Amino acid sequence: MRTDPLPIVGVELGARMESTALSVTERAYVPTGESFNKAIYDNRCGWTRLVASEKISVQYRVRHLERRSAPVRYKGVAERVGELVKAVGGECLLVVLPSSDGAPSGGCIESLLRSSRL
Repeated sequence: MRTDPLPIVGVELGARMESTALSVTERAYVPTGESFNKAIYDNRCGWTRLVASEKISVQYRVRHLERRSAPVRYKGVAERVGELVKAVGGECLLVVLPSSDGAPSGGCIESLLRSSRL
């Protein structure tokens, strides 16, 4: 399990005359301090053993929110997404919600990120 926070870059693309939203959120696993015993079955010898473990909770932390007003230039949004991905270190989860009018805007973001090798 990943212990360091996972950055998530989210993009909600509006249609040409709608706003677009960008966000950077971190998913972190935080220990609660509560311990418990977990039973693990060993297939080799047929025994069950108890292992002490600690409960964790998942927290989502919003680090950046941005709204781009209409009219939306998809190339400008794609460039800004590239800047955000670089700012979080390059290793992140990118979530793109395409526009409702079916414009090929998600492909613009994908091609920009591929060309800059992110």
